[in-house]
Amino acid sequence: MSIFRSYLKKCDTIIQYNTLNNSQNPVAEISYGTLIPQVSRFIFDIDLSNLISKIQSGIINPKNIISHTLKLTNTIRLREDLLGKKSYDDTILRASSFNLDLFNINQDWDEGSGYEFIYNQTTIFFPSGATNWYLAKTLIPWETAGIYTTGTTVFVTGVTGSTIVVISGITGTTIVTGATIILGSQAFPKGNEDVNIDITDYINSLLITGTTGFTGTTYGLGLKFQPEYESQATIFRNAVAFFAKTTNSYFEPYVETIIDDVIEDDRYFFYLNQDNNLYLYLNNTGSNSIIVTGVTIYDYNNNSVATYFPSEILQVKPGIYSINYNASSDLYPDMVMFRDVWTVLINNRVRSIENEFLLLNDDYYFTQNALDLNNYSFNIYGIPEGSILVAGDLLNIKLIIRSLYPMNQVKNVPLDIEYRIFTTVGERYQINVVSWTSIDRIGLDYQFNLDTSWFIPQDYYMEIRLSYNNFYVVKNKIKFTIIQYTTL
Repeated sequence: MSIFRSYLKKCDTIIQYNTLNNSQNPVAEISYGTLIPQVSRFIFDIDLSNLISKIQSGIINPKNIISHTLKLTNTIRLREDLLGKKSYDDTILRASSFNLDLFNINQDWDEGSGYEFIYNQTTIFFPSGATNWYLAKTLIPWETAGIYTTGTTVFVTGVTGSTIVVISGITGTTIVTGATIILGSQAFPKGNEDVNIDITDYINSLLITGTTGFTGTTYGLGLKFQPEYESQATIFRNAVAFFAKTTNSYFEPYVETIIDDVIEDDRYFFYLNQDNNLYLYLNNTGSNSIIVTGVTIYDYNNNSVATYFPSEILQVKPGIYSINYNASSDLYPDMVMFRDVWTVLINNRVRSIENEFLLLNDDYYFTQNALDLNNYSFNIYGIPEGSILVAGDLLNIKLIIRSLYPMNQVKNVPLDIEYRIFTTVGERYQINVVSWTSIDRIGLDYQFNLDTSWFIPQDYYMEIRLSYNNFYVVKNKIKFTIIQYTTL
């Protein structure tokens, strides 16, 4: 798996009855309550330019994208002692046991340059730039103050083209007409939880033509308490706060994209009766100059036993393609050589590329219980201890693995090797940046690419571990630093 993060390009907290702009505040505050409701909502837009660039260049195959998840860090994530306590003001109570809705913004808006949070129910302040509760841009109002609208509920039994068919007296599908689109919701039982909302359909609609799911016009997203909370009259204003774009810390909001592009090459570990992956590696000469048009598998008697069409061939990464093949022991013996022949169109010229793989008895696949994880040592190349890297560097990190005894054991067993990257907060907390992720197995080599373009300048640590049958041993830990290059 690979991970990619996209950060916010603009954001603001808009406050009911208020025309001040709060976009440069390092905190996003969402609230409800008091006798005259003091409602605030957090609006933002996501910068997808880097992710789009990776897709257009072929580094990320959109077909391999698993999910996109919105993540915001709660300001008291590491401070449970503050749960249920007053916030920065004696009139503000930290909210608990509530739900937030994620909604779509269908009108263009400017971020503005304000900072202060001021809640006032009676005085309309002069605007300090866009945006605020009333304005999308200076002198350009929102279509609806506060952006969000609930619309009108009707019941339908079908849709013909763009026409909603309403049948009186029949309860069919509930449609809310004229309403702001809700893209997701999340419960916060205690109030110190982070935002963690799946927005895969929404992001894919912006990246990939022809995807289903979200189909509206969008200029960003917003977070708000659900209507039943916003309408509550309470003694104290109830609020939850998250780190915003301008936080001077590691905790910037982001969308995390998960890509299924791990390489597990079984060419040298091809067991009978198992689903095995076979790969073709080509020099990447441009995403449009290489087309794999088919693959044919030949057995040890040179008989064609399997054929793959383009739709069955997966492009994992630029210049790397894979198929999956299972050879049955009912049909073939072990220790015989098969061939996989790939037909490739390179710069409009047809080429055949032939590889081989040896069929192995699957008894050995199920009898590796004696594998001793402590019997292996690692050397890591491509990221020396204490490296200082510029955000945007792309590193190819390779592992040299040695078996202490017997010396050739590493050649016979496909190892399950993972890495993770974390940063620290003080001496007590480790925060995963990349959770334990499989390292590519390419032939007999183990390696992975580290894309630092989305890393926030910070000190980081990388760990390598070897796993087997739910046991693991951490082998190495390397510290490195990401800096941001800029010109003054």
